[in-house]
Amino acid sequence: MLTQGHSFDEVLDWLRTDKSRFIRAMVPISKVNDFRGIHGESFLHYCAIEGWSKEVECLLALGADPNVRSRFESTPLMDAALVGHEEIVKLLIRAGAQIDARNRAGETALDGLLLMNLYPNIRLLLAGDCGAID
Repeated sequence: MLTQGHSFDEVLDWLRTDKSRFIRAMVPISKVNDFRGIHGESFLHYCAIEGWSKEVECLLALGADPNVRSRFESTPLMDAALVGHEEIVKLLIRAGAQIDARNRAGETALDGLLLMNLYPNIRLLLAGDCGAID
């Protein structure tokens, strides 16, 4: 079982090797937002970037904050959008992620996608086409 004494890197190694065991171990902690990586990223950030939708869903069900910020003020929604994980973008929006949140550079999740002309389906979601979420 995980305890608050484990470092972020120790827990991250565990997550990489056995995701389901990690999620089960997170339940007793009941503070899924507390562990942070070197850049202030939460486990929700990490799972969103990796594209692990089941783990994102589980973390959200355990109370992970969909608007948690990294040291650079990025959110899991920004991270998932920039790497093209459409299902995770939908999960985060359904969970209350703020579409208009801005990072330290003043950019929203949509700004980066428009600038690089990436992922048209995700751009629709972030532009407010809530019908696309269903």
